[in-house]
Amino acid sequence: MNQSERQRYLACGTRRADLVEQVAERGSGVRTPHQASCTQCQTALRDLEWAWQAVDLLRSEAVQPPARLLERVMRRVRAELVSWNIEVRGEHGLTQLSAQVFAMIAYETAESVPGVSAVHRSQPARVSDGVDVALELSLVFGYSAPEVGAVVRRRLMSRVRQLTGLAVGAVQIKVSDVVAP
Repeated sequence: MNQSERQRYLACGTRRADLVEQVAERGSGVRTPHQASCTQCQTALRDLEWAWQAVDLLRSEAVQPPARLLERVMRRVRAELVSWNIEVRGEHGLTQLSAQVFAMIAYETAESVPGVSAVHRSQPARVSDGVDVALELSLVFGYSAPEVGAVVRRRLMSRVRQLTGLAVGAVQIKVSDVVAP
């Protein structure tokens, strides 16, 4: 047995990995007959229990993902499903803008409007002279859907023109949820 293999086992022949698994799965309180009489196993189990307390402490903490993490991930996933480019010819050359650019502009713009709780979907569509956008939103209870929709449309049209130089044709808005303030 070489040095590396010897480090994997206690002098009594017990695999260290088995002891780690034992502590991780059910604690070391339950001992086999060998472990009950083997001082090497008892010492190793005590050391592992002590070290494993930190893992148990972390495991007991409730993990709170950042706000809207799932929405951001899904936004990127959905944006990747649409693949087309719009070419904008400028004075000094050609710029290509992907569907993802319009999806991200639409998400960020809509999320900034008071009364919008979340943007669930942004689907840009290429049209001959620009882009159309379909949005699915959650609104905060108490806000007027037509008024919020008008603000989203106005801001989105302005923002797309400012960032890309292109016009937005239509902005279709679907309100799929209303949430408490």
